[in-house]
Formats: sequence, structure tokens, C-alpha cells
Amino acid sequence: VRETNMDFTHKVYQPFKYYLVLDVEATCEEKFPVYQNEIIEFPIVVIDSSTLTVIKEFQLYLKPTINPILSDFCTKLTGITQDKVENAITLKEGLTKFDTWLKENNIDNFAFVTDGPWD
Repeated sequence: VRETNMDFTHKVYQPFKYYLVLDVEATCEEKFPVYQNEIIEFPIVVIDSSTLTVIKEFQLYLKPTINPILSDFCTKLTGITQDKVENAITLKEGLTKFDTWLKENNIDNFAFVTDGPWD
């Protein structure tokens, strides 16, 4: 293990006012390598880039339209149950709702931050 002396007090110019951390969940099947995934959860954490503090959160469950019934594997992997997506809105409706939420909360000048190949 190598020790690193990092000084986080030095401020660096950030071109974005906010970071929007996005970690979607999607439909999935365990034994099908070719499977059309659909986003079923759209969660966002908004971080102020100057203070690195969480200032807002947004979360929606979304209704899958291609494969509307979640597999047991998907529920076990994501923790999202069928009842959460059955009465949810579609991805298109969800993106419209998210856009409205951004405007209502004056969140502009942002960059999305994700982790992993699926996000």
C-alpha cells in the first residue's frame, strides 16, 4: 500500500456548477446474453461542485414496455419489485418530468456522473 499526501484544500476551477450522479437500474435476464434492457429506475443525486455536498435528490421508477414483467433474477439483483414498475410512468414521460424538475429547481450547467459500463 502506497501512502499519498493529497491536499484537498486547493481549489480547482470547475466548468460545471453541479454534478448529477446517475445510477440507473434496468430490466435484465440471467441467461440471455442478447437482451434488450430497459431503464426501470432513474435516480439522481445533485452535488454542488464547489462544496461537493449533496443538495437535491430525484428518483423515479419507470415502466418497461418491451419486457413489462420483471424476471426473478432482475428483482433479486436490483431489489425492484413488479408493483413498483407496473403503475410507473414510461421513460419518455420520466425524462419530461426530470426536465421539468431541473427547471423548477434552477439546476443548470451540470455534468452527468456515472459509474460502470451499464450507466
